[in-house]
Amino acid sequence: MRLRVAPLALLKRLALRLLLIAAVFWGGGIALFSVLPVPFSAVMLERQVSAWLSGDFHYLAHSDWVAMDKISPWMGAGVIAAEDQKFPEHWGFDVSAIEKALAHNERHETRIRGASTLSQQTAKNLFLWDGPQLAA
Repeated sequence: MRLRVAPLALLKRLALRLLLIAAVFWGGGIALFSVLPVPFSAVMLERQVSAWLSGDFHYLAHSDWVAMDKISPWMGAGVIAAEDQKFPEHWGFDVSAIEKALAHNERHETRIRGASTLSQQTAKNLFLWDGPQLAA
C-alpha cells in the first residue's frame, strides 16, 4: 500500500530544499569570490543589458583585475584615504558616522547625509544596480 503525502507537506519539503540549495550557492559564492576576482557586478550586468536593449551589440562590460602586489601601496592608501578615512579603524560599518548621519537626517530632511564605508560601497556596487532603489 502506498502512502499519500499531503500537498502542503510536499510544498514545504520542496521549499526547504530550494532554500538549502540557494544557501549553499550563496555561501559558496561568498567563499569562492573572497579569494578570486568577481567576474561581474550588478552594475556591469545592468549596463550590458541596457546596451543590448538600445541596440549596441559592440559594448562589452568588463574589468581588468590587477593583483594587489602589482599596485603601488601608495595608490591603495590614496584610494582608502579619499573614500573612507576611518577604514583601518572599523570592521565595515562606521557606527559613529551612521549615528551622526541618522541624527542629521532627522533634523534636516531636505539635505540627506550618508555614511557608507568602502565595504558598504563595494557591496552596493556588486549587488545593486544604478537605477532607483526601494526606499527603506
